[in-house]
Amino acid sequence: MVQWYCAREKGECKIIYFIKGNDEECTIIYEDLKWGRVETEHIDCSALKLIKAICAHHELDFDGCRKAVSVNHGFKQKIPVFIKENWLLLYPLTALRDKNSIWINYYAVRRISGNAEQSTLAFGRRASFSERMIQQALAKPDQPKSKASYSFAFDVRMIRQQTERCRRVDDFVKQRRYEILD
Repeated sequence: MVQWYCAREKGECKIIYFIKGNDEECTIIYEDLKWGRVETEHIDCSALKLIKAICAHHELDFDGCRKAVSVNHGFKQKIPVFIKENWLLLYPLTALRDKNSIWINYYAVRRISGNAEQSTLAFGRRASFSERMIQQALAKPDQPKSKASYSFAFDVRMIRQQTERCRRVDDFVKQRRYEILD
């Protein structure tokens, strides 16, 4: 189930843009850095189950990740899930119990636009994906940067609020890392 994501360790590198799904299957939209293109993959499990498997791959507990973010930031609903710094910080657009869920990777969002009825998110490699980190994963010279935009039937203010919450989590993680190094 999580093999495609873990393929990075075998010389491939994939950046998740977003995951959407229901109780039976999910779709992952991601950038394949090896080939410099945006791809779609369908998996026969719920988005939540896939995210829990990705957490387990990184030796994390999904509920523990959510609880840590909730305790440190006071979030009660739509809690972001921090998995790996500068690579994977997912935030939900729907409630956790919602059958049709959408999870956005904060680190892959380049631009947000829209109105109260529909939002458009432009995805692509951000400055947080260091070129050195990508080249190490690929062991190849410079690759073209992919860009893609997708529309969601959600109020842009809610998406911006979730993005701001993720920025706070990311800043907190970076601050803690520097405190540990000092």
